[in-house]
Amino acid sequence: MRFGPLTRRGLCRGALAAAAVPRLAQARAQADSVLFIGDSMVGGAFGLFLERRLAAAGLSVHREGRPSTGLSRPDFFDWQARAEKLVAKVRPDLCLVMFGGNDAQGIALRRRGPRGRRVFIRWHEPAWTPTYAARVARLADTLQGGGARLGWIGMPVMGRGRLGERMIRINRIVRAEMAIRKDARFLDIWPVLADARGRYAARLPIGPGGRRVRVRAGDDVHLTVAGARYLAAHVEPRVLALAPRAASAAGAP
Repeated sequence: MRFGPLTRRGLCRGALAAAAVPRLAQARAQADSVLFIGDSMVGGAFGLFLERRLAAAGLSVHREGRPSTGLSRPDFFDWQARAEKLVAKVRPDLCLVMFGGNDAQGIALRRRGPRGRRVFIRWHEPAWTPTYAARVARLADTLQGGGARLGWIGMPVMGRGRLGERMIRINRIVRAEMAIRKDARFLDIWPVLADARGRYAARLPIGPGGRRVRVRAGDDVHLTVAGARYLAAHVEPRVLALAPRAASAAGAP
């Protein structure tokens, strides 16, 4: 194999390429590290599209979503224990959380009752709200333990009657907990997927020329691909406003 003579232009290109390598590595090292956890919304299309948008904006995202999970049933999956491991591994600058769709049920306690049966606090019992709020606060403490900012994405409006009503209560609990925490925000997505009156809508006028597009799946809970893209586009700028370095680069407070 024969090589042509080294020209001044070739030498300059090589020098520029070599200089770009450490700059690229430095940029990656300085990127905001994001830990993104939650249920099937995070594990599915919405989580994927939001992760891609944040990565395109220069953030380093670690996403973990597990279907049918939440904070009410650590006997099924213990997010508190998992979060402790993830924080130690990822060392996030920003944490994103989305739970609630699976939490409108009895809360399983760690203690056992007579004959070793698990003790539950039922949804309508007075202790349910403070117990759930305590779990939200404990998880938030863990996620922010290293100084990370926190964005908790609320539940969307839902069309399954009683479940939709219960999401209002869960959103209120989480909103109140985020309001009293430093560097934490409740990211309300209820209006994004609701109609003009704030009610559930399976289709929204988001297509070309205002064409109505189906944004919700047949279960009236989850999102279609179009709905996931639409929601991710709305959430992205609010997340970037929370990310420490991204916000500084954009001049946000």
